[in-house]
Amino acid sequence: MKKILTLVLLSSTILGAAEEAPRPDSSRGPRPPRSGETPLEEIQSIRKILELPPDRLSRLRGFIEQVEKLSPEDRQDIAQRLEALEKASPQERREGLKEIRERLKRSSFGARILEYHWKKLSPAEAKQEREAFDKMSPEEKKAMIRELAEKYKPELEALRKNHREQENRDSEAPRSKPTREEIPEPLSPPPPEA
Repeated sequence: MKKILTLVLLSSTILGAAEEAPRPDSSRGPRPPRSGETPLEEIQSIRKILELPPDRLSRLRGFIEQVEKLSPEDRQDIAQRLEALEKASPQERREGLKEIRERLKRSSFGARILEYHWKKLSPAEAKQEREAFDKMSPEEKKAMIRELAEKYKPELEALRKNHREQENRDSEAPRSKPTREEIPEPLSPPPPEA
């Protein structure tokens, strides 16, 4: 469990370091790492990732993809929870990681289908179905998601088609000159005091 937490934190650090752009002026000396990680720590992180078996790398890749879909606020919240879990008991860590995994799963395709379905129900019906869904086995949950995906397939395809068409219209539309209101005012110094 501790290895997974360490791996997640280290991989996020590596991703942050990979996003840094090189400085055009290198005469100012070495740039401090964005995350506060030293080059030695970065090397150790990369080495640990390279030593992982393929199945762990695959799970890590899936985790990273889920994290990329999160809002900055959610990412910060999960990071704070992970930091607190480092100091927690083993049982609390297991429970905390389970909660975090569930939260990440909510951003998946199945979660989107469930949310779409529950929004079509009355609040009372949706609450009742959510509670029933939470009590289902993983196999039952998958079966329900498959059923809902089939049920809403025409609607979801129409929504996707409309979304793609809108994106195409937006990208093909000629850019008009900005209006005067859209152009920001240049900053001017304050008037001199009398």
